Amino acid sequence: MLGQSPSVPSASPPKTVTVEKEPAPQASLGKGYGAPLEHPATEDQVREYLSLVGYARTAHTVASTMIRTTRMTALPYFPASYWDDMDAELRKIDVVSIAVPVYQEYFSVDDMQAVIDFYRSSAGKKLLNTQPVLTSTISVVLRKRGEEVGKAVFAKHKDEIETAKKEYDSQHASPASK
Repeated sequence: MLGQSPSVPSASPPKTVTVEKEPAPQASLGKGYGAPLEHPATEDQVREYLSLVGYARTAHTVASTMIRTTRMTALPYFPASYWDDMDAELRKIDVVSIAVPVYQEYFSVDDMQAVIDFYRSSAGKKLLNTQPVLTSTISVVLRKRGEEVGKAVFAKHKDEIETAKKEYDSQHASPASK
């Protein structure tokens, strides 16, 4: 729903969609994928990790950003109250409770403790504190690089684009301008 413009509700009930996990290579996810771990991370460990990294705050920020983005391209007659309600309802989702069992599929008690220990260390704290600046800086650099690539590709195809535009304009000109 968040990635799409909302459509007008229909009278028929919504269809349930089942998303199946696609098997991933064992080497990339470790022994936890597919088969239960012998000693999965405890719920408390996962909750501590998610708290250390600000998981809930980040998840809700991402959802709010998706709502704002979707709202810009959505049908114009959706009232502001709809978007406010959507944001408020999504913020009520206990994302940590949803994430805990997923982490338990992939992290053992020992692995999760090592992760927690890292985020408690000076290096882990530095990573957590600098991550927003790193992400923002990288985003700016990538956006600039994307603009450079866009200009270069446009220049490469400029003649094609101008020819296509002339053809399009001639086919779609209003009767008054013909």
